[in-house]
Amino acid sequence: IYIMRCYMSKRILFRNLLIIFPLLLFSSPLRAGWSIQNVDSFGNAGEYSSIDYGPSTGVIHISYYETQLQLLRCAKRDGEYAAWDINTVDSGNNVGKYSSIQVDSNGLPHISYYDATDYNLKYASCTDWASNTWIISTIDQVGDVGKYCSLALDSSGYAHISYYDSDSLTLKHAWWNGSAWLTEVVDNDIGSTIVAASDIALDSSDRPHITYYHSTNYELKYASWTGTAWSTSTVDSLSNVGRHNSLALDSSDYAHISYYDFNNTLLKYAKWNGTGWDIQTIDASGNVGQYTSIATDSSDYPHISYYDVGNSDLKYALWDGTGWTVEQVDTLYDAGRYSSIALDYSDMPLISYREATNKYLKFATRDIVPPSAVTDLTAATGLKTGEIDLFWTAPGDDGTKGNNLSGAAYTLKYATYSVAGDTQAWWNNPDTLTYTQSWSVAQQGNQESYTVTLSSGTTYYFALKTTDEAGNQSSIDEQALAVQASAVAKVPVYPVSNVVIPVNSAYYNNLSSITGTATDSDGSVVKVEISIYDQDTSAYWDGGSWVVSESWLLSTGTATWTYNSGSVSWTSTHTYTVKSMATDNANNTESPGAGNSFIFNDLPPTSSVDIPVHNETYNSLALIQGTAADVAGGLDFVMIKIMRSSDSRYWSDSGWISFETWHLATGTSTWNYNTSTVTWTSGQLYVVYSSATDKVGNIQTQPAANTFRFDTGKPVSLITVPVDGGAYNTSFTISGTAKDSDGTLSEVRIKIENTTDSTFWDGGAWQLGEWWSLASGLTSWTYDSPPWEDGKEYRIWSRAKDNASPTKNTEDVGAGTTFLFDTTPPTSKVVLPADGGSYSVLETISGTGYDSTSSITWIKISIKDMEADRYW
Repeated sequence: IYIMRCYMSKRILFRNLLIIFPLLLFSSPLRAGWSIQNVDSFGNAGEYSSIDYGPSTGVIHISYYETQLQLLRCAKRDGEYAAWDINTVDSGNNVGKYSSIQVDSNGLPHISYYDATDYNLKYASCTDWASNTWIISTIDQVGDVGKYCSLALDSSGYAHISYYDSDSLTLKHAWWNGSAWLTEVVDNDIGSTIVAASDIALDSSDRPHITYYHSTNYELKYASWTGTAWSTSTVDSLSNVGRHNSLALDSSDYAHISYYDFNNTLLKYAKWNGTGWDIQTIDASGNVGQYTSIATDSSDYPHISYYDVGNSDLKYALWDGTGWTVEQVDTLYDAGRYSSIALDYSDMPLISYREATNKYLKFATRDIVPPSAVTDLTAATGLKTGEIDLFWTAPGDDGTKGNNLSGAAYTLKYATYSVAGDTQAWWNNPDTLTYTQSWSVAQQGNQESYTVTLSSGTTYYFALKTTDEAGNQSSIDEQALAVQASAVAKVPVYPVSNVVIPVNSAYYNNLSSITGTATDSDGSVVKVEISIYDQDTSAYWDGGSWVVSESWLLSTGTATWTYNSGSVSWTSTHTYTVKSMATDNANNTESPGAGNSFIFNDLPPTSSVDIPVHNETYNSLALIQGTAADVAGGLDFVMIKIMRSSDSRYWSDSGWISFETWHLATGTSTWNYNTSTVTWTSGQLYVVYSSATDKVGNIQTQPAANTFRFDTGKPVSLITVPVDGGAYNTSFTISGTAKDSDGTLSEVRIKIENTTDSTFWDGGAWQLGEWWSLASGLTSWTYDSPPWEDGKEYRIWSRAKDNASPTKNTEDVGAGTTFLFDTTPPTSKVVLPADGGSYSVLETISGTGYDSTSSITWIKISIKDMEADRYW
């Protein structure tokens, strides 16, 4: 037991106190046992969140839709105390709604989601997270498909997706068989309006099971694949139930379903018992149960996350084998929409959700491990009368592991009687006083030091506890201390030095000088030494090379000092720590502090042009887009320039000029430049260049360049067979030609009308509505004739399109080609001479001819001498 005595008035003073307000991590009020983090606070994040935990890797992945930029993102946390790493998965136009994520056995994420621009179901699989490499596929693009999709991976890592077809009003199932995507209809009678319609899970035989909401009957339904066919049944039809449903299968392949009762505004739960459904109401406290998500643990107990609409809170329900426990998880702001739950290797819940007030993606998990006890609390008489200096080492968040997040706090208690004996009784004694302070908890292992001022002439005893951000409190430290201030001689006054350059947490691409300051309150500084540490190689600079042991290097100057670091062999992307240590004229040497850490980066950033696509053709280009990356330090800005290839002129804000002009793009990692005012000329080739600069000042070495053609000219086509106005009596192949003067053709289509009946050929039959059929070939094209009918008139039109983006240039359709199909032969009759007549003179032979459908081209006659049996 240490005794401390101090003097002066009874009040607490703080010396050398630095409070840091973090930008991210904990942002919710403390809920006992829950740790809450902000995952993504950029833009408008968190809608359609989906979470999965890789049991083989311990890595958490969250997919979600970023509303402001209308794109799909994925966040990853590689370890309990690691930071979140965020990648953009698909930056297409308005993609990522209804995202569903699964992590494969290699720890790589797979995501199904909806493309709201092209109305398609899409699927992204990650092949390398570090380089943000994804394979993106369109699974189903027939009609408006893909809403309310849900993803599961089978034992071979093959994807199964349930989703809604808004055009045919059907529930569908898509799966990868190892070489191709297959789709099928699960239920074709589910109604036209679905809320959180489907969730999919695979049983131990890799057979899919799907829950979904039937909006016509207002009921919760369940579909399962028997091995040969889909079996569908109704789980709950009482009231309007089944929206916001979520499905999990236990170790017996029995289904557990959480869902929302719309009419009664409550959370319900259904479990298959082997012969029927057991249904319970879990939470009926107000309007609860939307955005529900369910998972089962190793004991087959269900865990459910959901949204409390009335209180705008995230809630959590757990079955413990005998009853349900319901908890509030996050009650700050509007939290809990789009909740998704997974369980880690120890059955701890992991929940992703959206906090709508600040538009954040958030993450909550159980935290039941308190910080470790402080075991090295010591004290020393302060420099001034009555002051007491306290020293200890910052503990870990969970025992001795991890750093305490923002929201962790110290509780310091003191009394005038000894801590010895029952320390917890001493802590709880009403005569034991609590210091009012706002000391932040430093990173684990860092030295903490604070100064307090108390009443003089009194002996004080101290004890310290740490409370983490989840409300878990450490045990009391066993190093109870008390020091009698009057009995302790004045402690030596040590000089203090600080590193000014490099700035802490900064980035540099050149560092030729290290500078700082030093002071001594009761003497003078005689020298300042520094150490330079490479955190990546665990080596120190000794003035000529990197060595294992720490080296202290003498600087020039004292009050302001400099060290020439021009000869230091810095390595790009490495993190370095510079510490300083001052010595005064009494030979008191400072205990070095943490120093300043910085990252050295002299590698240039990179950028690429994504739109326009290289060697593509466009007829409209209002926005140039691309991406950029930097190995360390972050991007500062991206510039672009546009060159017209025909005359090597460059676009300025007012027109095309002869010298290079660079323009500042909007954004950095994903950037764009508005080209709505650029005067493009049809038929011209253009080159778009991009160049990135990072915050250190490194400039991209070789600008990226994409070449494209601008084309607004429309193609033309011509029908060569049949001939306009012609008549035909045998079938033929329709043929023609097409051309595009500024680009290349993408298709030629024809329209065939039976003008006699006002019907059109649709490729298989004659029907009333107009129909354009795809011809074979482009510059020379053909189309197999339909069955022509005798005596009918037909008209054929042709229409060509080129390959311009975003909308193909389409030919203006002309009058078409008209022809007659006639297989009925004409008739003729000899009038003069009359049959059986007798003539002495016959100068003219005459008669009549008739054709029912077309005109007669010619009439031939035959004259036979019956007596001589000869022909004229």
